[in-house]
Amino acid sequence: MLGWNTDTKDLAKVVAKIETALPGFWWLVGQRSIGAHAACSVDGAGCQADLLEGVKAGDLLDSGFGCKTRGSPGEALRAVMQQALEFLRKNRCAAKGASRRRCGVHGRARKRIPPGRARW
Repeated sequence: MLGWNTDTKDLAKVVAKIETALPGFWWLVGQRSIGAHAACSVDGAGCQADLLEGVKAGDLLDSGFGCKTRGSPGEALRAVMQQALEFLRKNRCAAKGASRRRCGVHGRARKRIPPGRARW
């Protein structure tokens, strides 16, 4: 039986990136004989759980981001991270909780405003 020949250094780099870029998100990655798969989404008990406020069942933040590829686990995990970041950049910058994300074209973190004071 042949091994998977997984590029563990690349996978470790992607894990470090996703945990930095998407704190409070869960992620998973797997490998099989014909490729790899990965998924990620907001952890309902994590530091970004407030992103789920007002999200309905079936919405993308509820169902999560996924990728199946004939490539490596690192490629699959990188793809779901990019999907999530792009979604947040385009759709959630004005959402409650997005203050901890990098938003908008300037790439600056928005200042957190305490609840009840002002809305984005």
